[in-house]
Formats: sequence, C-alpha cells, structure tokens
Amino acid sequence: MGSLDWDVLDERARGGDADGVRDMLCAAAEPERVAFLILAARPTPFAAEVGRDLADLVAHDLVKLGRVAVPLSDAHRAGASRAVWELLLAALPTLIPLRPRGLPGVLELGTRVAVAVGAHDDLPELASVRGGARLTAEAKRLRAVLVR
Repeated sequence: MGSLDWDVLDERARGGDADGVRDMLCAAAEPERVAFLILAARPTPFAAEVGRDLADLVAHDLVKLGRVAVPLSDAHRAGASRAVWELLLAALPTLIPLRPRGLPGVLELGTRVAVAVGAHDDLPELASVRGGARLTAEAKRLRAVLVR
C-alpha cells in the first residue's frame, strides 16, 4: 500500500483540484479511496466543497458519475454517512438538471444515506425530475424521505 500525504490530498480536494477530487472518489487504489474516510473523520468540513467540485467535473465530462457511486457507497457503509450526505446535497442541485448517466444509482444511494442521517434538507430540483422510469422513481423516493 502506497503512502499518501494526507494534508496535500486535503489541500487538493479543498482547492478544487480536479486530480485531488478524482483521486479521492474514483481511484482504483485503496489509499486514495480511503482519503475520503480520513477527511470525514477530521473536524474541518470538506464534503460540500468536494460535492460542488464533483458536480462541476461531471458537468464537464471529466468524471463519470457512475464511477463515484461505489466509493461513496463504501464510505457510507464505513460510517462516513454524514460526509457522504453533505457531498450529495451539494452536488445534486447541479447534477439533477444535467441527468448524467449514473444519476439513478446516486439518487438511490442518496435515499439510503438520507435515511441513515435523518436528513430533511430541501432539494427542490427533485420535484422537476423527468426521464426514465428508474430516474423518476429514485427521485420520488429521495424526495419522500426528505419531506417526512
């Protein structure tokens, strides 16, 4: 297992560094994927900024949304649910109108994470989701959880 400089990775992720965000969320190598968990354990908030950066990367076709769902699901199962929710809450307002491939899976993950953290945030973009049956169903499920 390689050695990472966590402060450098933290700085790259916070600074909107595309490579830092991609490394943290999409890398095949375990140390980079663990970086999200390490940052989530720190007291300094980071996930919302990473979520906005992720949405921007997806919007510019620099990251495939489907590649992010598995590492985020892993982070949720590992106990970083609050950080995953903060990331999704920041990314979804941009991602929903774009309807990128992989969005239904991310919305499904969002529902599971929202239930786990007891989220009741406002995501008005969910009300206007149109598209395939799965996309529409996942948007309705997440919206139902958030408005309970």
